[in-house]
Amino acid sequence: MDENDDHGFGKQLRLKSVYLSDLLKKLPESSLPLNTLRPFMVDYEQEVRQNINSWVEHIRQVGLKPEFENRLVDILTRLIEQKFKALSYEELEKMLELTPYRETQSFQKAYHEKLYEDRLDLLVTQVKRKFRFADRTVQRLTIRLQKLSLEDLKILFGDIIDMNRLYEINAWIDERLAKPAHNDNSTNGGTEDSPDIQNSDDDDKQ
Repeated sequence: MDENDDHGFGKQLRLKSVYLSDLLKKLPESSLPLNTLRPFMVDYEQEVRQNINSWVEHIRQVGLKPEFENRLVDILTRLIEQKFKALSYEELEKMLELTPYRETQSFQKAYHEKLYEDRLDLLVTQVKRKFRFADRTVQRLTIRLQKLSLEDLKILFGDIIDMNRLYEINAWIDERLAKPAHNDNSTNGGTEDSPDIQNSDDDDKQ
């Protein structure tokens, strides 16, 4: 970088590499970042076994909401798993009396969201192949489909085989969205109005 390239930093600009472990060593023992990232500070499994309950206790003493506490504890245990292969989540569960990972709220949420996305993708693909709608119509229809629950998507996936017109799909969606119970079951539902979709099949064919 020469004088012409100087953007206000001046000629005294220096970059210094710093190790994360060095930064963590400067934090107080009760520090939230330190105790969450403790695995970077230890080299032996025995250190983990001896201190993990203390690390978790420091995290919980901060007074965060339970969901945030659990998320940080989850990060801590995942870092331990990655660094110390012999320590499984099952063993950490026993040491900390943790909820099994597949039963945690974070896992269940991620699993359900992935299941929803997969079902939506399958349905949109089926619509494209069966109806040959223009891209703009598929995009608008997808927005409407995202307001349905996972169970609705499963049902529509089967029902759409007998449909031949765009208005039939829209009528099916309208009927589902009109049900009072739908608001309790919807995964990605919202309150904003959906974009209008023309029901003219001639205009929406590619």
